[in-house]
Amino acid sequence: MTSRAARRVFRQSCLGAVTAAALWLSASGVAASLPIPYVYVACIAGGGILSGGQTVTLTGWRADTPLATLEGKTVRIEGMLSPTGFLAEKAEIVADGCRPELQKAEALCNPCLTAPPQPPPMPPTGPRK
Repeated sequence: MTSRAARRVFRQSCLGAVTAAALWLSASGVAASLPIPYVYVACIAGGGILSGGQTVTLTGWRADTPLATLEGKTVRIEGMLSPTGFLAEKAEIVADGCRPELQKAEALCNPCLTAPPQPPPMPPTGPRK
């Protein structure tokens, strides 16, 4: 077997292994969680979002109000929460100072659908004729 043919066989076997792993993961229901609508009532401090003593990982800011203008205020922030962080879409001021007693975090859906839709199962195949 030439080295070119060996490389082709190796690439095909790697592709087959990756495809098999992807099919197994999707068939077993193991999938990344979909983003869910979420709201934080939080304090904006140091350019970050603090809610209930936790720092929120911010993956993006789409709200009309710039984050820097909200510094030192308690803000209600709506957006999408995913395993990688929070994408803020809307922000409104709740109080002028940082007020820990107002801070909370909650999902805006009940129940939240967090798994992507699965394809219908394949019908069993019988012996070929």
